[in-house]
Formats: sequence, C-alpha cells, structure tokens
Amino acid sequence: MYFVLWNSIISVNCFLERGKVAIKNAVQAAGIENQSTLLLLEEHHVREESLAIMVSAIVSKGEVPGLYATEELDALVAPLADLARREDFQGTLEQYLYHRTYTQNLF
Repeated sequence: MYFVLWNSIISVNCFLERGKVAIKNAVQAAGIENQSTLLLLEEHHVREESLAIMVSAIVSKGEVPGLYATEELDALVAPLADLARREDFQGTLEQYLYHRTYTQNLF
C-alpha cells in the first residue's frame, strides 16, 4: 500500500499548495500506478476551506475538478488510453482516471 503523508506548515498559501501536491500524488498512485493508496488527513489539514472542498470532492465523487492544469492532466492520463480501450470504458481519459481512483484504490 502506498501512503501519502504531509506535515503542517505555518503559511496558509504554502499549506494549500502542499495539500494539493499530496492529493495529486494520491490520485496518481491510485489512478495511474494502480496502487492501493491511503491519503491520511488530520483535522487541521481541512481547516483551509479550499482544501476541505478538494477533500470532500475526492471522497464523494472520486475526482477533484481543477486539480490539474490541462497540459498536466493530458500528460498524466496518456498512459491510460490503451487500458481504457481494452476495458471498453465509455468516457474521457480524465473520467477513466477518476473512475480508477474512486472504484479501485484510494482510501
């Protein structure tokens, strides 16, 4: 199992950026690398409203809209194209990434 952990930071802006990086690492491990992944969050991590919204989205829907820039997302999901075709997935590669993240591996 892959664990994604991060420590608290004093600066709110820096804290939010590090939180986004931790969520991105978790999505990549679960959705791309097919690893069972645990994203460990503590109460003080979700006190920042925008980070709490991201966490809520990934827990409820398995996706975080706006987490990735378009170019970053395109590069991230490219390796999934063949797998999505083999599984006859009906949707975009981004949807397939989050489908894999939500249904298979992210805890």
